[in-house]
Amino acid sequence: MTENTKYISYLVEQARKGSKSAFYRLFEINLAVLYPIAIRLTANEETATKIIQETILFALRNISQARRDSTFSSWLKAITVRECINLHFSPASETHLGEGPDFIYNKDLLTEFDLAILRLPREPRYIIILYDFLKYSMTEISDMLSLGSPENVRVMIRLARKKILGDVML
Repeated sequence: MTENTKYISYLVEQARKGSKSAFYRLFEINLAVLYPIAIRLTANEETATKIIQETILFALRNISQARRDSTFSSWLKAITVRECINLHFSPASETHLGEGPDFIYNKDLLTEFDLAILRLPREPRYIIILYDFLKYSMTEISDMLSLGSPENVRVMIRLARKKILGDVML
């Protein structure tokens, strides 16, 4: 067990015992990973911030479910992705994330590759991020997004990558 893993395990144990400072330290450690996930999935800074807030609240209420080892980061990533999916595919959602005045097109902050991903329609963008960046399997993605079969995911990945490459090469 590395020093960092021991420290994370210690913080998780303290947070489970009610230490707010340990909980917030865990979030400070993981925020640099969670916020980019939310930004990539939502393509909207305000919505990404809301997702992170919801992730914090969920994790705080359910810290007893967290394991004490290095999978804590994976647990937080899964919560973040689930919060994005719940918001994005909610029947009550009136807005289409990745569209509108808050849509991120700041070339100073993003590479052409990032912009090409953000320009993808909602479902292919989620699939690319979940598969290529977060390393979910095609079966897991198919189940999360109710796409029928892993083969549907494979086809959408191929088409989305082709679109991304076409956008970047222009």
